Formats: sequence, C-alpha cells, structure tokens
Amino acid sequence: MANRILQLNAISLFLALVGTVGLTWWYAHNNRYLPAADFDRSMGGPWNHNAEMTLFVGYICGLGSLAIVASLAWVVTAQNARLRLIAGAIMLASIVTIGYHLLLID
Repeated sequence: MANRILQLNAISLFLALVGTVGLTWWYAHNNRYLPAADFDRSMGGPWNHNAEMTLFVGYICGLGSLAIVASLAWVVTAQNARLRLIAGAIMLASIVTIGYHLLLID
C-alpha cells in the first residue's frame, strides 16, 4: 500500500510538472516571451530574469524538486526493475526540465 502511494505521488507530481511547463510555454507564446534564436547571450538567458517568467520557473523548479524526491523514494522502495526504470525516468526528466528552465531564465 505504501509503495502504491509513492507511485501515485511521483506520477502525479510529474504530471503536474508537465502541465506547468505546458502552461508556461503557452503563456510565453501568447505574450511574446518565447526565446528568440538571435538573443544576445551577453545579456543572460533569453528570458533574462523577466519577472513573470521567473515566477513560472520558480513553480517549475518547485514541482520538479518534489517530483525528484518522490521518484527517489519510489526507486528505493520499488519491487521490480520495471518500476525502478519508470521512477528513474521520472527523476531524469525532472532534472532535465529544471536545468533547461534555469538556463532560460539566467
């Protein structure tokens, strides 16, 4: 039962992270905050500490961190290799998502 709760936590947090990333990019697209290919790298990332996008990146980092912790707990308690692989994939995807958005904002 406890393992099932860890699975549901990790999966639901990851889905919340994916939804937040989707809403962030939808908001960026509608408000013309999409990173341009020709942005000046000397000025920081393409979002360069924009207050609105920094708030979204904060949400992404928070949800990603929670997803990493939940998937780590799931990896430790998983009962077979398939579940460990799924939990590890969630952890890796969360780490990559956080890293990419930190590069965009800074």
